[in-house]
Amino acid sequence: MLQSQKGCLQTSDHCILVSCMAHPEMQWIADGSGTKLTFISQDLNETEKLPSLVNEILTEVDVTSDIYFINNAGVIEPIKPVGNLGIVNLKRACG
Repeated sequence: MLQSQKGCLQTSDHCILVSCMAHPEMQWIADGSGTKLTFISQDLNETEKLPSLVNEILTEVDVTSDIYFINNAGVIEPIKPVGNLGIVNLKRACG
């Protein structure tokens, strides 16, 4: 697990985990620190599902929240707000 993932689970933030597999260790850390953790099962290689995934994530967050996207499955370049990445850049990072 990346240090950045552990770090977000040590805060009062709402962490949304998008992964094709469950991560019980992250839930255990979140439960111990009082962090709200939402798990969404999704393979980011299925790029045709990304628009609905973004909508699902946005329904989970407060409108005044900042959203940080941590992708531990690949490298996203260029670095920019996730809403401005586009399907092609996300697909390249995950594929």
